[in-house]
Amino acid sequence: MIAALKIINPGIGSTLQGIPYRANRAFGMPLCGPAEPIMMALANYLVGNESSALALETGWSPLRLTAMGDVKIAVAGSIDYVTINGVIADHYSTLYVPCGGDIFIMPNNIGRSCYLAISGGFVGEKWMQGNSTYLPSKIGGSALIPIFGGHILHANHPQIIGDNICHIPIEYRQPILTDKIIRFIAGPEWHLLDEGQKALFTTQKWQISNRGDRMGLSLNGKNALKIPHHHMDSSAVFNGTIQCPPNGQPYILGVDGQTSGGYPRIAQIIAADRHLIGGCAPGNNIIFQMKEPEEARRLHRLKLSKWRELLPDLRLD
Repeated sequence: MIAALKIINPGIGSTLQGIPYRANRAFGMPLCGPAEPIMMALANYLVGNESSALALETGWSPLRLTAMGDVKIAVAGSIDYVTINGVIADHYSTLYVPCGGDIFIMPNNIGRSCYLAISGGFVGEKWMQGNSTYLPSKIGGSALIPIFGGHILHANHPQIIGDNICHIPIEYRQPILTDKIIRFIAGPEWHLLDEGQKALFTTQKWQISNRGDRMGLSLNGKNALKIPHHHMDSSAVFNGTIQCPPNGQPYILGVDGQTSGGYPRIAQIIAADRHLIGGCAPGNNIIFQMKEPEEARRLHRLKLSKWRELLPDLRLD
C-alpha cells in the first residue's frame, strides 16, 4: 500500500517544493524551489531521500495531518514543536507514524519556512526539468491541486518501517535567529548611491515588513536610501537581487521573484547566503555586509563543502 498524508489543517501558503527550474529565466520562468533549501534537505536526509525530493513547505501557522498507512516522516526548519498523537516528538530525528496517527506541526514566529518530508518524497506535478510549485502560473508540485483541508498527499513508494532512526548531528542543527547578517556584492546600480548612502545601507538595521512572501521581502529602515530615480529600462534580476524602489526602502527578490525589473539593482546577495532569505520572517532584522566577488565565490565553496559532508547532493542556487 502506497502511504499518504491527509491534510486536516493546511496552514498558510503550504506548497510542494522540490527541484527548482534552473536555466529557464530567458523564458520568464523564476528559479522557484524551496525557499530554504538547506532546511528542506535536512528533512529529506532524515527519511533517506535525495536533498531535492519533493517536500511540503509551510510556515507561520499550525499544520495538522493524518497518516494514511504507516509513514516515515521528518520535519525541519522554523519549528516550535511537533506532536505525534499528542505526544511531543523530536523534530531533529526520523519520525514513524502509525496508520491513522495525528501529526501536528507548530511553526514558530521567528523564521518563515518549515518542511515536512516523507520517505520516497511526495508525488507532484512535473514541468520541464523541475517539479516545484509556482502558483502564479499554476505550474509543478501542488499548483494544479492547491493544498487545502481534505487534500491527500501521496508518497512515491511504500514506506519501510523499522528501527532505523536517523538524527541531525548537533553541529548541523541551525539556530533560528531574529537578527541576521547577510552578505552581498555590489549590484549593477550600486554606483548610484553616494558614499554616505552606501555606508547607511551597510550599517543600519533593516527590518522585514509584513509585505513578504516567496516573491520577495520588503524592508523598512529608520532612514530610507536616497537614490536618483531616472528612467531605467527593465533589466535582468535574480533570486537575491536587492532593488531600491522610489521610497528608498530596499526590496529583496525571493525564489519566486520576477526575472526582470526596472528599479536600481543596488546589491546581489551572495550565493552562500541566498538560502537565508527563505528563513526571514516579518520583524526580523538584517544587517548587510559587503564582499568582493572572489570572496563571495570562496564563501560559497566553503559553505557547500561543509554541508556536503552531510548532504552530498545539496545545491545552493
